[in-house]
Amino acid sequence: MAIAPAPEPTLPATPDGLAGDFQARLTREWLLTNGRGGFASGTPLGIPTRRYHGLLVAAARPPLERWMMLSAVLERVTLDGQTHELASFEFDNAIHPQGYRYLTAFEADNDPQGPWARFEYRADALRVVKCVRLVRDRDEVLLNYRVEAPGGSEVLFELLPFVPLRDFHGTTRQFPGGFPVHAQGDAVMVEAYPGGPRLWMTAERADGGPPAEFVHQPDWWYGFVYRTELHRGFGDRE
Repeated sequence: MAIAPAPEPTLPATPDGLAGDFQARLTREWLLTNGRGGFASGTPLGIPTRRYHGLLVAAARPPLERWMMLSAVLERVTLDGQTHELASFEFDNAIHPQGYRYLTAFEADNDPQGPWARFEYRADALRVVKCVRLVRDRDEVLLNYRVEAPGGSEVLFELLPFVPLRDFHGTTRQFPGGFPVHAQGDAVMVEAYPGGPRLWMTAERADGGPPAEFVHQPDWWYGFVYRTELHRGFGDRE
Protein backbone atom coordinates (compact mmCIF):
# COMPACT_ATOMS: atom_id res chain seq x y z
CA MET A 1 0.00 0.00 0.00
CA ALA A 2 1.41 3.41 -0.94
CA ILE A 3 0.33 6.95 -0.23
CA ALA A 4 0.73 9.35 -3.12
CA PRO A 5 2.71 12.49 -2.25
CA ALA A 6 0.57 15.48 -1.40
CA PRO A 7 0.89 18.52 -3.67
CA GLU A 8 3.64 20.92 -2.62
CA PRO A 9 2.14 23.76 -0.56
CA THR A 10 2.66 27.45 -1.14
CA LEU A 11 3.95 28.16 2.36
CA PRO A 12 6.87 30.60 2.46
CA ALA A 13 10.20 29.54 3.90
CA THR A 14 10.23 31.17 7.33
CA PRO A 15 12.60 30.98 10.33
CA ASP A 16 9.89 29.60 12.63
CA GLY A 17 9.94 25.90 11.77
CA LEU A 18 7.97 25.90 8.51
CA ALA A 19 10.89 25.86 6.07
CA GLY A 20 11.62 22.76 4.03
CA ASP A 21 9.64 20.61 1.62
CA PHE A 22 6.20 19.24 2.40
CA GLN A 23 7.21 15.64 3.14
CA ALA A 24 9.97 16.76 5.51
CA ARG A 25 7.59 19.03 7.39
CA LEU A 26 5.25 16.09 8.03
CA THR A 27 8.01 14.29 9.95
CA ARG A 28 8.20 17.10 12.52
CA GLU A 29 6.04 16.86 15.65
CA TRP A 30 5.18 18.84 18.76
CA LEU A 31 4.14 17.50 22.17
CA LEU A 32 2.62 19.24 25.21
CA THR A 33 2.12 17.43 28.53
CA ASN A 34 -0.08 18.21 31.56
CA GLY A 35 1.88 16.50 34.35
CA ARG A 36 -0.66 13.71 34.98
CA GLY A 37 -0.19 11.50 31.92
CA GLY A 38 -2.29 13.55 29.50
CA PHE A 39 -1.01 15.37 26.47
CA ALA A 40 -1.64 17.16 23.18
CA SER A 41 0.44 16.50 20.09
CA GLY A 42 0.56 16.95 16.34
CA THR A 43 2.60 18.27 13.45
CA PRO A 44 3.46 21.94 12.81
CA LEU A 45 1.45 21.72 9.57
CA GLY A 46 -1.61 20.62 11.57
CA ILE A 47 -1.96 17.34 9.65
CA PRO A 48 -2.29 14.31 11.98
CA THR A 49 0.15 11.55 11.01
CA ARG A 50 -0.34 9.30 14.05
CA ARG A 51 -3.39 7.93 15.86
CA TYR A 52 -1.85 9.62 18.92
CA HIS A 53 -2.07 13.13 17.48
CA GLY A 54 -4.83 15.15 19.11
CA LEU A 55 -5.71 18.18 21.18
CA LEU A 56 -6.65 16.35 24.37
CA VAL A 57 -5.52 12.90 25.46
CA ALA A 58 -6.61 12.27 29.06
CA ALA A 59 -5.40 9.63 31.52
CA ALA A 60 -8.32 7.90 33.28
CA ARG A 61 -5.94 6.34 35.84
CA PRO A 62 -2.97 8.74 35.79
CA PRO A 63 -0.66 8.16 34.12
CA LEU A 64 -2.38 5.09 32.60
CA GLU A 65 -5.51 4.29 30.56
CA ARG A 66 -5.24 7.21 28.15
CA TRP A 67 -8.24 8.27 26.07
CA MET A 68 -8.27 10.37 22.91
CA MET A 69 -11.02 12.83 23.81
CA LEU A 70 -10.61 15.59 21.23
CA SER A 71 -8.60 14.74 18.13
CA ALA A 72 -8.99 17.99 16.17
CA VAL A 73 -11.07 21.08 15.53
CA LEU A 74 -11.95 22.23 12.03
CA GLU A 75 -11.91 26.04 12.01
CA ARG A 76 -14.11 27.56 9.31
CA VAL A 77 -13.88 31.32 8.77
CA THR A 78 -16.22 33.10 6.38
CA LEU A 79 -15.19 36.65 5.52
CA ASP A 80 -17.71 38.63 3.47
CA GLY A 81 -19.12 35.44 1.99
CA GLN A 82 -15.77 33.73 1.22
CA THR A 83 -15.02 30.67 3.37
CA HIS A 84 -11.58 29.47 4.47
CA GLU A 85 -11.06 26.17 6.34
CA LEU A 86 -7.88 26.13 8.44
CA ALA A 87 -7.60 22.44 9.37
CA SER A 88 -5.96 19.69 7.29
CA PHE A 89 -6.43 15.91 7.25
CA GLU A 90 -4.93 13.21 5.06
CA PHE A 91 -7.06 10.75 3.09
CA ASP A 92 -6.17 8.40 0.21
CA ASN A 93 -4.25 10.50 -2.33
CA ALA A 94 -5.64 13.75 -0.92
CA ILE A 95 -5.31 16.30 1.85
CA HIS A 96 -8.60 17.97 2.77
CA PRO A 97 -9.19 20.67 3.72
CA GLN A 98 -5.90 22.35 2.79
CA GLY A 99 -5.64 24.78 5.66
CA TYR A 100 -1.88 24.25 5.77
CA ARG A 101 -1.65 26.50 2.70
CA TYR A 102 -2.70 29.44 4.90
CA LEU A 103 -0.19 28.64 7.65
CA THR A 104 2.55 31.25 8.00
CA ALA A 105 4.01 30.63 11.47
CA PHE A 106 4.27 27.97 14.17
CA GLU A 107 5.97 27.78 17.55
CA ALA A 108 5.60 25.72 20.72
CA ASP A 109 6.87 25.69 24.30
CA ASN A 110 6.42 22.79 26.73
CA ASP A 111 6.67 25.05 29.77
CA PRO A 112 5.82 22.82 32.78
CA GLN A 113 3.53 25.50 34.19
CA GLY A 114 1.72 26.31 30.97
CA PRO A 115 2.63 24.39 27.79
CA TRP A 116 1.40 25.90 24.53
CA ALA A 117 1.54 25.68 20.73
CA ARG A 118 0.77 28.63 18.46
CA PHE A 119 -0.34 28.66 14.81
CA GLU A 120 -0.80 31.71 12.58
CA TYR A 121 -2.87 31.69 9.39
CA ARG A 122 -3.30 34.36 6.71
CA ALA A 123 -5.72 34.47 3.80
CA ASP A 124 -5.82 37.75 1.90
CA ALA A 125 -6.92 40.35 4.48
CA LEU A 126 -7.77 37.71 7.09
CA ARG A 127 -5.41 36.75 9.95
CA VAL A 128 -6.16 34.04 12.51
CA VAL A 129 -3.93 33.18 15.47
CA LYS A 130 -4.66 29.91 17.26
CA CYS A 131 -3.08 28.98 20.60
CA VAL A 132 -3.39 25.52 22.16
CA ARG A 133 -2.81 25.49 25.92
CA LEU A 134 -2.86 22.62 28.41
CA VAL A 135 -3.80 23.17 32.04
CA ARG A 136 -1.28 21.80 34.54
CA ASP A 137 -2.51 18.72 36.49
CA ARG A 138 -5.93 18.79 34.80
CA ASP A 139 -7.38 17.05 31.76
CA GLU A 140 -8.26 20.32 30.10
CA VAL A 141 -7.25 22.05 26.88
CA LEU A 142 -7.84 25.71 26.08
CA LEU A 143 -8.10 26.82 22.46
CA ASN A 144 -7.72 30.57 22.09
CA TYR A 145 -8.37 32.29 18.75
CA ARG A 146 -7.76 35.81 17.57
CA VAL A 147 -9.50 36.68 14.31
CA GLU A 148 -8.44 39.89 12.54
CA ALA A 149 -10.30 41.25 9.52
CA PRO A 150 -10.76 44.67 7.89
CA GLY A 151 -13.13 47.04 9.66
CA GLY A 152 -16.71 46.69 8.53
CA SER A 153 -16.25 43.09 7.36
CA GLU A 154 -18.83 40.44 8.09
CA VAL A 155 -17.14 37.47 9.79
CA LEU A 156 -18.59 34.08 10.72
CA PHE A 157 -16.27 31.88 12.79
CA GLU A 158 -17.24 28.21 13.18
CA LEU A 159 -15.54 25.45 15.18
CA LEU A 160 -16.28 21.81 14.34
CA PRO A 161 -14.87 19.48 17.05
CA PHE A 162 -13.77 15.96 16.11
CA VAL A 163 -14.58 13.71 19.08
CA PRO A 164 -13.38 10.08 18.78
CA LEU A 165 -13.65 9.12 22.50
CA ARG A 166 -11.37 6.08 22.19
CA ASP A 167 -8.35 4.38 23.68
CA PHE A 168 -5.41 6.33 22.32
CA HIS A 169 -3.91 3.15 20.84
CA GLY A 170 -7.05 2.44 18.81
CA THR A 171 -9.20 4.02 16.12
CA THR A 172 -12.89 4.92 16.02
CA ARG A 173 -15.33 3.27 13.61
CA GLN A 174 -18.88 4.34 12.84
CA PHE A 175 -21.56 2.71 14.97
CA PRO A 176 -25.36 3.14 15.08
CA GLY A 177 -26.56 6.15 16.98
CA GLY A 178 -23.19 7.71 17.58
CA PHE A 179 -22.12 9.25 20.88
CA PRO A 180 -24.77 10.76 23.17
CA VAL A 181 -24.62 14.57 23.19
CA HIS A 182 -26.17 16.67 25.96
CA ALA A 183 -26.42 20.46 26.20
CA GLN A 184 -26.36 21.70 29.79
CA GLY A 185 -26.46 25.46 30.24
CA ASP A 186 -23.58 26.98 28.31
CA ALA A 187 -21.74 23.64 28.09
CA VAL A 188 -22.02 20.62 25.80
CA MET A 189 -21.19 17.11 26.98
CA VAL A 190 -20.31 14.17 24.73
CA GLU A 191 -20.33 10.76 26.37
CA ALA A 192 -18.48 7.65 25.15
CA TYR A 193 -21.13 5.41 26.72
CA PRO A 194 -23.37 5.65 29.83
CA GLY A 195 -21.04 6.11 32.77
CA GLY A 196 -17.98 6.23 30.50
CA PRO A 197 -15.52 9.03 29.70
CA ARG A 198 -17.11 12.40 29.01
CA LEU A 199 -15.89 15.44 27.15
CA TRP A 200 -17.24 18.83 28.24
CA MET A 201 -16.97 21.73 25.81
CA THR A 202 -17.69 25.43 26.30
CA ALA A 203 -17.08 28.46 24.08
CA GLU A 204 -17.02 32.13 24.94
CA ARG A 205 -16.05 35.41 23.30
CA ALA A 206 -13.65 37.89 24.84
CA ASP A 207 -14.59 40.83 22.62
CA GLY A 208 -18.08 41.43 23.96
CA GLY A 209 -19.77 40.27 20.76
CA PRO A 210 -22.79 37.96 20.51
CA PRO A 211 -22.36 34.75 22.51
CA ALA A 212 -21.29 31.53 20.83
CA GLU A 213 -24.09 29.25 19.67
CA PHE A 214 -24.02 25.44 19.72
CA VAL A 215 -25.60 23.74 16.70
CA HIS A 216 -26.06 19.97 17.01
CA GLN A 217 -25.30 18.48 13.57
CA PRO A 218 -23.47 15.18 14.22
CA ASP A 219 -21.63 13.64 11.28
CA TRP A 220 -19.08 10.92 10.52
CA TRP A 221 -15.90 11.53 8.52
CA TYR A 222 -14.40 8.45 6.85
CA GLY A 223 -11.00 7.30 5.67
CA PHE A 224 -8.51 9.31 7.73
CA VAL A 225 -4.98 8.11 6.92
CA TYR A 226 -2.17 8.23 9.48
CA ARG A 227 0.98 7.78 7.40
CA THR A 228 3.34 7.17 10.30
CA GLU A 229 1.21 4.26 11.53
CA LEU A 230 1.42 2.71 8.06
CA HIS A 231 5.21 2.93 8.18
CA ARG A 232 5.19 1.38 11.66
CA GLY A 233 3.09 -1.55 10.40
CA PHE A 234 -0.02 -0.67 12.42
CA GLY A 235 -3.57 0.14 11.36
CA ASP A 236 -3.44 3.53 9.64
CA ARG A 237 -7.16 4.21 8.94
CA GLU A 238 -9.90 5.76 11.02
